Amino acid sequence: MNPLHEDDLPEMLPKLKSETSSSFLVTSHSPEIMEVSTPSLHRIYNFIGKLIAWFFSRSHIEKILILVILAFTGFAMLQAALKLIASVISLLLLATLVYLAYKFVVPNNIEQEY
Repeated sequence: MNPLHEDDLPEMLPKLKSETSSSFLVTSHSPEIMEVSTPSLHRIYNFIGKLIAWFFSRSHIEKILILVILAFTGFAMLQAALKLIASVISLLLLATLVYLAYKFVVPNNIEQEY
C-alpha cells in the first residue's frame, strides 16, 4: 500500500468523484421504479381517505351497522380460513396413517405369504 500524503488529496478528490459516480449507475434506475410505484400508492391512500371520509359522514346508527357487518364478514373469513387449515391438517394426518398402515401392514403380509 502506498502511503497517502496531504499533497495528493486535492488530486485524488476528482478521481474519487468520477469513480463513485460511475460505480453507482444502478441508482439511476431507482427513481424510475419509485415513480411507477408512487402513483399507485397515491391512489390507494386516496381511496382509503375517501372511504374514511365516507364512513365518518354517516350517522351513528349507520356506523354501528357498518361495523357489525364488517365484524360478521371478518369472522366468516376467519372461520373459512381456520376450516381450510383444519382440512389440510386432517388430510396430512390421514396421509400419515395410510402411509404407516402401508409401511407396517403390507410388508408383513408379503413376508407371511412366502
